[in-house]
Amino acid sequence: MKTLLRFIILVLIICAGAWALNEYTGLITVTWLGYEIQISVFNFVLLCLVALLAFRLITFPWRCVRWLRKAFRKSKDNEKDRFIAQTLTIALADNDTYKAVQAKRADKFFAPHTAANLLIKALLTPTADVYRQLEALPETDLVAWKYQLEQEIRLGRFVSAQEILERALLKYKHVPWLLKTAMTVYTYNQVWNKALDVLNTLYKIKAIPAKRYTEQKALLLFYMGQLKAAFAAAPYLPPIALAWAKQNPKKATKILQKSWETYPTIEVYRAYMQSLGHLEPQAYYRKAEQLTAKEPNSRLGFFVRAQAALSAGFYRQAREELDAYLEHYTLSVPVALLYAELEEQENPATEKAMVWTQKAKTAEPLAFYHCQVCGHPTSDYVTVCPQCHNFGECV
Repeated sequence: MKTLLRFIILVLIICAGAWALNEYTGLITVTWLGYEIQISVFNFVLLCLVALLAFRLITFPWRCVRWLRKAFRKSKDNEKDRFIAQTLTIALADNDTYKAVQAKRADKFFAPHTAANLLIKALLTPTADVYRQLEALPETDLVAWKYQLEQEIRLGRFVSAQEILERALLKYKHVPWLLKTAMTVYTYNQVWNKALDVLNTLYKIKAIPAKRYTEQKALLLFYMGQLKAAFAAAPYLPPIALAWAKQNPKKATKILQKSWETYPTIEVYRAYMQSLGHLEPQAYYRKAEQLTAKEPNSRLGFFVRAQAALSAGFYRQAREELDAYLEHYTLSVPVALLYAELEEQENPATEKAMVWTQKAKTAEPLAFYHCQVCGHPTSDYVTVCPQCHNFGECV
């Protein structure tokens, strides 16, 4: 618009000059050092235009160099601004406050950038309107997608979360937190093939250790129906060991014993006892002692030995195991109930069993495993955390 306006004004000036030259013809006299030159007004104007054009042609290379330097400086500033915006994007997405502050300090040396300012605003006052503005900018859409994904997962809308992920993964294929979120969403929606692809990408960019990669890959193969491949990858994982033991009853005892040594769970213990066949109650207690010999002071070790001793009628041993549990750990619900059962069998006439039953109401749950992401405790091995829905993070 400005260029068009300048062109119209220039045309009007030329028209007014041509009209004036037509109406007021005459000569222009120039006197200098005794010399006198006479020239018509039209030729004088023409001579001035030629001189101006010659000056513009002479200075054209210099003006080109100046324009290129200005364009290069502007491009360089834009690159720096984009780099700062992208650094802030990754910092905010990864909750790395230190990196975000460093990027903001660098930003003061360059021209203010809309994306950088919006990112700082999102860090200080995270609102839905700010994230909508961030999504419209190509270098900050990752932060907006993270905000939307967190909202959808918190509300349990995993189908819409998967749609957002599909858009984000088309542009950002190697962002660790985005890939881990994709693992959570795909496994919850039971899209096992895509979850396996994401897991392989995480391992390629070294975002997860080798052992966790092997275990999560084995679990994915297990849910995809490839039990043999899953057992070859991680035979000690409880769900894989239990399923393989059912298919191979002759080798079940050895398989479950190996699984117990790595991931001891109540289910594995019960399946191991069943695989032994029909034995005397005292023999089951001896097997429980042998099974927990490597880690005798673990929570589960005390608990299963006390349970086996109670089933065999060894009340003294059962009480010793439960008392040893309380020396090392705080009282939990299953232990309090086991105390109540012990008192009921050993001293049925007393009210001690009722006392332990009342204590069980205020005791903490027995937690053998914790989620590595959110820390949620579980009494048994689970493949998906019931709180944060992360896959294969239970240790």
